[in-house]
Amino acid sequence: MLFADKQPATFLPAYTHWVCGKGELMFDPETSTLVEPHGPHATIGIVHPGGQAMKERVWEIATVDGGTVHTRLTYREFQEFLATRKAEGK
Repeated sequence: MLFADKQPATFLPAYTHWVCGKGELMFDPETSTLVEPHGPHATIGIVHPGGQAMKERVWEIATVDGGTVHTRLTYREFQEFLATRKAEGK
């Protein structure tokens, strides 16, 4: 609609609605947040994993400190991932 009807629009940065598969994201273990892959690593507001296959996928996500973590990116499973890290003292 925006383009076809030439409606005015404000285009937001990618970190406001991150579409998985369009670009890698990173995990910041210090803040327990998903962040943009390039500095200054802005916190990602909304993660959109895409279709069903993307929701079921276990993602290997690089961390800003050079490691990796593995998690699904649905809200419920990411919250479980964070809770497990917290219980482990991470």
